[in-house]
Amino acid sequence: MSECLDSFERLLDLSERMVEAAEGENWSVLTRHEAKRRELVESLPADLCAGLADAEQVKARVLLESCQRCDAKVRPLVETHLDELRVLLGPGPQSGSG
Repeated sequence: MSECLDSFERLLDLSERMVEAAEGENWSVLTRHEAKRRELVESLPADLCAGLADAEQVKARVLLESCQRCDAKVRPLVETHLDELRVLLGPGPQSGSG
């Protein structure tokens, strides 16, 4: 497997772990996986997938689309959790009073 596809497989693995953590409401694990994924993305060279054969390009696209689907599953779960936290924390301090 090419370095590009290997990297995208690792991205997908981390993305799937993020989904599992979010579905299990394990926010600290989700945060750790997201940090690892961000670190991996930031370490990838811009030309990582240059020169891929057609079949490898298709595979790379499928892997990235799978990562995007994982993100689409995680996002509403995180937003719901953040809404719950906002309710628990209540309104912030009022400015301009006094």
